[in-house]
Amino acid sequence: MARLRFSDACGMTEVKDQASVRRHSGAMNRLTEYAVLVVALTLPFWLAGALVDTQLMPGLPIAALAVFVPTLAAAIVLASAEGRATLAILFRRAAEIRRLPLWGYLFAATLPAGIAGVGWYSLYLRGEAVHFVLPAVAVVPLAVLLIGAALLEEFGWTGFATDRLSARFGLVRGALVLGLGWAVWHYPTLVEAHRGVAWIAWWTVWTVSQRVAMVSLYKRTGSNLWAPVIFHASANLVWQLAPDAFDPMFQGLAAGAVAVALMLARPRE
Repeated sequence: MARLRFSDACGMTEVKDQASVRRHSGAMNRLTEYAVLVVALTLPFWLAGALVDTQLMPGLPIAALAVFVPTLAAAIVLASAEGRATLAILFRRAAEIRRLPLWGYLFAATLPAGIAGVGWYSLYLRGEAVHFVLPAVAVVPLAVLLIGAALLEEFGWTGFATDRLSARFGLVRGALVLGLGWAVWHYPTLVEAHRGVAWIAWWTVWTVSQRVAMVSLYKRTGSNLWAPVIFHASANLVWQLAPDAFDPMFQGLAAGAVAVALMLARPRE
């Protein structure tokens, strides 16, 4: 009788292990499909940016119009693999704005400004002036526009990819993988904006570090989608306030310090 029970237990364990393998395999397949779709759907925008040398905003060529692609790719993968109900759950996460704690708003909105401030201060120490080019009356409308654009991206990067990557690689490694993928996705756009190799390298440090910080805030706010949305929008707004004052090296180092601090101080997973 004891042998039978032991055999049953082993059988149940084997079934559970097989189910776990299938879940992980399915999750990785969806992440792979997602990455391929993001690249494929962005290709026309990269091509348009290469053919038309026009900037939507300082440093933003036409390829930046692909802002909705991460979410479109997520919608396609979810609709085909998990059904429309799961897709509806993804978009209903916009309602999480009502549950984001006040400290979450404050941290998400002000951390990018603090990171930018380090870069601006480095310019001051070198005797260079920071020129704010955005009129005061344009700040609020631009902020609203950038929040909408960030939401379009973060349904994909955060709502779809972050939890799946965290489950597969762990919080820190998942954030680094996502941050690097996010950075590489921007490379063609940066080349079209005539950025140099060194500039792109330090910008990558800044971008990956920002994604790590965004993932940390996301987890600390109970996986609230709006923490990375506000952070993302704030970072873009600060850049547009003084686009010529963006120093990727100093801001990259500052963002890296912020990301490390947030991850070291995070609760145990």
